[in-house]
Amino acid sequence: MKFNRLLFLTIMVTFVLIVWGAVVRSFEAGLACPDWPLCHGKIIPPFETLVLLEWTHRLLAALVSVLTIWMVVVVFWNVEFRNTLWKSVLLALVVLISQALLGAITVKAELKAHWVAFHLAIAMFFLLILLSMFLKLKGAKYQWYETVSVSFRRFLTFGLWGLLFVIYGQIVLGGWVSASHAGLACPDFPTCLGSFWPAFIGMVGIHYGHRLLAYVVLILVGFFVWIIYRQKQFDPKFKKAMVAILGMVVVQLGLGIGNVLFALPSAIRILHLAMATMILAMTYVTVYKFSHARLS
Repeated sequence: MKFNRLLFLTIMVTFVLIVWGAVVRSFEAGLACPDWPLCHGKIIPPFETLVLLEWTHRLLAALVSVLTIWMVVVVFWNVEFRNTLWKSVLLALVVLISQALLGAITVKAELKAHWVAFHLAIAMFFLLILLSMFLKLKGAKYQWYETVSVSFRRFLTFGLWGLLFVIYGQIVLGGWVSASHAGLACPDFPTCLGSFWPAFIGMVGIHYGHRLLAYVVLILVGFFVWIIYRQKQFDPKFKKAMVAILGMVVVQLGLGIGNVLFALPSAIRILHLAMATMILAMTYVTVYKFSHARLS
């Protein structure tokens, strides 16, 4: 298998693994296998629904591990890849090992909310490393135009990386909301317990903080789309990518509202994390290509 296909496959399986984590959480199957690395002391556990959900999650994680080790071997075997990707692939391997250990800790800690959120954060970081490798391999970048001032480029580059950081933080906070069972701490919308500014205490604070940060993400993306479209000199692909991100954020907000109004149905919870992951990935790809743009 060619390396770019191997890397793309690893990215896709990682995405499925992250989304499957949402499946496990939505069905509260995280402790269906109370031990690690075995499940009920067996390699092949009892064929029960919740057990199989968690076991499948572990199988997907094992597959990602095999694919990552395969990539490490290919990179260090090939001189061309070794010169450009060795740091990234080693970082991916270290993060993967850390994630496996963290998964064990999360199970042993009986799914404490902060461990679950940290586990999700590392998973997202691992995905971004894979994406950076793929973009570097492809030499993906937008084009600059001479009429765009250097100061404006720097402002926009800094702002877009900041946006990525906010989106990343929002996803981790969302994992904390889910793991702490705060999804219905504010059962109404757009208010929370009948107020637009409830007491930020306990689960209410976690939930409403996540909701407020979602508004911040929407405003930031909308702001960047607005200022980008005022500049005719930007690469049209860049403009389309930013509009796509804005559309995805709007859909994500709709899914979040649906979670509240329909009392956390499993399908919407799963779609909510899947869309969040796609937003993060799309934003990273867009920011990376913008940061590495070349003069046209």
